[in-house]
Amino acid sequence: MRRKLSCFLLTVLILTTGANQLCSQETGKTISSSQVRNIVDNVNGPDSRLVSGTLYRGARQGSVAGHPYFFDEEYKPGYVIIDSLIFDNLLLKYDILENKLVLNTSGSGNSDFLVCLDLQKTERFGMAGHNFIPFPAGKDSTSRWFAESVVEDTLSYLVLKKKELKIDNGAVDFNYKTNDTPFILFNNELHKFNNRRTLFRLFPDLKDELKRFIRQENFVFINKRPENLTRLINYCNTLLKNTQ
Repeated sequence: MRRKLSCFLLTVLILTTGANQLCSQETGKTISSSQVRNIVDNVNGPDSRLVSGTLYRGARQGSVAGHPYFFDEEYKPGYVIIDSLIFDNLLLKYDILENKLVLNTSGSGNSDFLVCLDLQKTERFGMAGHNFIPFPAGKDSTSRWFAESVVEDTLSYLVLKKKELKIDNGAVDFNYKTNDTPFILFNNELHKFNNRRTLFRLFPDLKDELKRFIRQENFVFINKRPENLTRLINYCNTLLKNTQ
């Protein structure tokens, strides 16, 4: 019990002193993970770990098919913005079953040290060329999920992806089911992007132009092709700017 308490107090000390040092940096300045570790080293002595939250125990083990991550089981190069500071050159993956952004940074002995970053303080993050922003779920939401920001413009296009464990009656006991939900954000109002009619309803004056574009581009099964949705949203933004 005393050993656990000592480890807890050490973690609190690292978090407190490290945070004070980081907040003294110039707002908006890019800081690499190596620089962050150097700051922690200077305050607490040699320490190669970026301690920013709780430890990550990993995905569920056992008779489970699949994984709980946004992309795959590999860590991706990325960045995180916390308190207007950009932490770059990080290795990240996003657990969308438990809603945990996991940072992999080397610990003592060059072993992996996995930390769940504090999503309540995270402003945005990116991995493998994809950007993620807080999902505007409203004031009543108890958790802070992040959606992939596909288009950020007058009309924005977001995709909220979550996973859940489902009982499998086959060779394994459980498998991961992925739920992808597209949304559009306009004038700070969020709308579920069900199909092209969502745009027709929001922009009745642009309906004919949008229909013409869909026919010209031969968008078949538009809801099944994310790249077509992106092109349609970009075209709608062009029309909106031309009408201003």
